[in-house]
Amino acid sequence: MGEFKSIDSQEEFDLRIKDRLQRKEEQIRNELSEIINNLKAENKNLKSENSGLKTNLEKVKEKDTEIESLRGQIQGYEKSALKRKVALDYNIPYKLAERIKGENEDEMIEDAKNLSTYFEKEETVAPLKNPEINTGASGLYKDLLDGLDLED
Repeated sequence: MGEFKSIDSQEEFDLRIKDRLQRKEEQIRNELSEIINNLKAENKNLKSENSGLKTNLEKVKEKDTEIESLRGQIQGYEKSALKRKVALDYNIPYKLAERIKGENEDEMIEDAKNLSTYFEKEETVAPLKNPEINTGASGLYKDLLDGLDLED
């Protein structure tokens, strides 16, 4: 080691530490340059990842709208099937099943009851005797035999 020399002025102090300061400054510049390069590369990767995620998000949004439209179709089919079931239960013609109104089964049943009054079938009573009159020779003999009281 060398001999100790005292520093008497600021300029002399600056000259002695100038090399150390330059080395430290160079070291810090290199570290910062490396950090900046890493951040730039990471930023580039994140931008490309972000654009990929945006396209995926658009695809998901399209799928969501498709799913919602399909759910709407399914609800329409379920409602139509329920209308047909209610129409069959209350003897309403199949072609008029879509005329039944209501958002749920109870409302549809109530409307079907009201509508079914127009489609009630009257009960027909079978005739007691054949209303057709037999004509001809065999018909006359049959009428004669029917009129005889053979039981005592």
